[in-house]
Amino acid sequence: MAPNPNLQRLHDAGVSIWLDTLSRELLDSGEFAELIRDWSITGATSNPTIFAKAITGSDRYDHQLRDLVAGGERDGARRRPRRGPPAPPGL
Repeated sequence: MAPNPNLQRLHDAGVSIWLDTLSRELLDSGEFAELIRDWSITGATSNPTIFAKAITGSDRYDHQLRDLVAGGERDGARRRPRRGPPAPPGL
């Protein structure tokens, strides 16, 4: 991909250029790195609903998710052993 001088000028002026999509293919192929390098992309964002569909609609994330669960991850936070007295019933 040829560098884009207009986007580079915007980037140099302090404008953050965000890609409004993100996919495993974009990351795995190296295309996202090329967009950062050649098109001055600052970052990427994705709608949570679209991201959830990508995770549940393919097996591309299964290995990484299994590794996270095996390592104790749950709902984005690492599970830690409880300390202190047991929780009261019903909590």
